[in-house]
Amino acid sequence: GIKAISITNDKRILAIAQSNNSIKLFDIGSNSMSQFINGKWILPNIHYKNTFVLNDAVASFDFSPSNDLIVSLMENDTINYIDIINNIIYESSINSSKSINYTALSFIDDFNFILGSKDGFVTIYNIE
Repeated sequence: GIKAISITNDKRILAIAQSNNSIKLFDIGSNSMSQFINGKWILPNIHYKNTFVLNDAVASFDFSPSNDLIVSLMENDTINYIDIINNIIYESSINSSKSINYTALSFIDDFNFILGSKDGFVTIYNIE
């Protein structure tokens, strides 16, 4: 099943995190919204682009503002950086002295993102 969905800031790529530890990317054509033209509904053009298989289930993910990187928070408390231009996945651990179960992630800018937990902890991380 679907765990999370995100779309690039320019609305050209759709990403779907699935329960099989993957994120699938789809290109969205220039007609990204359904339109009623000449008495017919014209559906958006969405085409499969790529699949990234990850080491664990995705808890949350987001596209960078420049649309070239996906940062995914994994359920095993690691972070995956997915370079969607070069199709490379980098893995990093969360450096936390506390046992915090992070559940949400969102970019601030191209170099920083926020992690949040159910307990209300919020941490800003810098991409290294």
